Amino acid sequence: MPYSLLWGAVPCEVRAHEALLALQGKLEAELGREPTIAVLATTNRLVASVSETISKQNVTARHVLEPVEHILHWDPELAASAGFVVASILEWPGLDRLEALSRTLKAMADYYRTKFAKRAAKTTRATVTALERSIAQLQKGKPARTNAAKVLEAAYDDGLKLAGQPVPDWRDARSHLSGSAELDELFKQVRTLRLLHATDLLSLTLTQAWSPDGFYRDAAAQVRRALADAQLAQAEQDTVPVSLMNMHRSKGKEFDGVVIVEGNRHSRLLDAEWDDERIQANRRLLRVAITRARHRVVFVRPADALALTR
Repeated sequence: MPYSLLWGAVPCEVRAHEALLALQGKLEAELGREPTIAVLATTNRLVASVSETISKQNVTARHVLEPVEHILHWDPELAASAGFVVASILEWPGLDRLEALSRTLKAMADYYRTKFAKRAAKTTRATVTALERSIAQLQKGKPARTNAAKVLEAAYDDGLKLAGQPVPDWRDARSHLSGSAELDELFKQVRTLRLLHATDLLSLTLTQAWSPDGFYRDAAAQVRRALADAQLAQAEQDTVPVSLMNMHRSKGKEFDGVVIVEGNRHSRLLDAEWDDERIQANRRLLRVAITRARHRVVFVRPADALALTR
């Protein structure tokens, strides 16, 4: 039987932590064993945020919420592809203008190809085409037309000075992922690389790639190998009773209990401004999420959330 826990002043991620621990205790008492539980949301963004929250202790007015060991099921390919773009920027000081910008634009196009393969959106295909045209224009000595290419050209021309310190250098390179919708999306994806727990691995990789000439030699290729190793390690994790994933990824799976988390402005279950087609699609997705539970479902929703029944 589903029941809801509304959140107001307390962030939804903390309410999800509270609901998860309560559901664990309830099901353990009912089943006489450690239950399996899934925490689900409509977007990877909210799932990642909940993962960060339940990984540490949280204190509410009523409870001290201890960290919960869990597995985060997500698609790391997009984050890794965005990371290759940052790595290509770290190569800039060792390359001429045409090669440097061409490599970065190609890495961007590869990211959007990966995205298209997963979601097949027309706008994504159009982005790939626009980036490929920008590369062709560069090679012909013509000015860029897309905002992303213009931003990157300006950044290269301003000069990129690296210190040979992987963490601040990575952040400096990453800071150039802004100024257009395409670059802004890449920036958000790169930040999720921390979910692979690859920070130390990337730092070591870049330390080894540092050249005394002031750039990271073959950084993109070396980062690609390092992140492939990190993804393999992530896939080989031992199973634990608590899993976090988006609703799409939960299809075909079953758990003793499910916690469904709804965000405020983002990751809504339903929204009054959506058209009927989108509302119906989300209702079908919500049905998938609810039916993953063998015993109990808990909703964590904003106080102003739309009713799920009509």
